[in-house]
Amino acid sequence: GRALGLTMEQIELLDGDGWKESPLFNEKERAAIRWSDEVSGLTASENVQFGIDVSENRSGRSAQQVLESVGLGDRGVHFPHELSGGEQQMLAIARGLMGIPKLLMVDEPFLGLSPKMIEKIKEIFNEIVNKGIAILFVEQNVKLALNMADRGYVLESGHLVIEGKSDYLLSSEKLKKVFLG
Repeated sequence: GRALGLTMEQIELLDGDGWKESPLFNEKERAAIRWSDEVSGLTASENVQFGIDVSENRSGRSAQQVLESVGLGDRGVHFPHELSGGEQQMLAIARGLMGIPKLLMVDEPFLGLSPKMIEKIKEIFNEIVNKGIAILFVEQNVKLALNMADRGYVLESGHLVIEGKSDYLLSSEKLKKVFLG
C-alpha cells in the first residue's frame, strides 16, 4: 500500500469543495473525503490514520488501538476490498471515532450482514454509547433499529409518520399499520 502522508495544507485544500480539484484522490477515493466510503487504495490501518490526520488525533490513540477497539486489530494490513462487508462497516466506524465525536452518524450499518456480524456491530455500538457518544443511524430493519435505540423516528416516503421512545413505537398500532398495511 501507499502511505497517506498528507500535509496540513493538503488537508485544508480538501476542506469544503477543495477536494473536487485535488489531484490527490481519484474519483472512487473522493467519496472518502466525505466520510461515506473507505479510501480504496489504503490499508485498513491507513484508513484509520486518515481519520487521525483529519481530526488532529484528539483521541490520543494510535490507528492500531482504534482498530483493536472495533475488533479489527489483526486486519490493519488489509485493503478494504479484502475485508468482509461487516469488517468494512467496522472500519468506517473506527475512522469516524478518531475525532472523538459527540455524535456518530451511520447509514444502514446492518445492510447485508450476517446475524453474527450484526451482533458484533451491536456490541461495538453499545461500547460507543457507554463512552458517551450518541449514535444516529438510519436503518430499514425497523424492529432491529428500535430494539437498539432509545428513540425512533419513522419515515415513509420522506415524511415523518411517527416518533417516540422505542418501546412505545414497538407496541404502536400506527407503526404496525404503516408497515403492515
